[in-house]
Amino acid sequence: MFIKLTTSKKSKFTKVYLVEGYRDKTGKSKQRTIKKYGNLEELEAEDPNILEKLKAEAKNMKKNEVVITHNLLKLNSEQETDKNYGYFFLDNIYKSLEIAEFVKKYKFEKISNITLMKY
Repeated sequence: MFIKLTTSKKSKFTKVYLVEGYRDKTGKSKQRTIKKYGNLEELEAEDPNILEKLKAEAKNMKKNEVVITHNLLKLNSEQETDKNYGYFFLDNIYKSLEIAEFVKKYKFEKISNITLMKY
């Protein structure tokens, strides 16, 4: 196990992950993320030596022995959430076409395989 640091072109933060190296059925070397620690900058603000501690902990960790903790005192709004941009795109189209108002305005009746619209 080891600590992996990643940065993206769009993000201003460096992400910290606990990663395990393994080989798949064909013998190809792969990696899987075991735990996400968060942003390095935020972690170092709490503890300046956090990266060295995490690396030492990962080095001493045995395979298949992972301790997962979650801070329940931290509000969900304070934690980083993944963004589903596809939803925002579709929601914008849904609102701009006023689909909800259309459905409220008209009644639909389904007769076998044919849908009829009543005014």
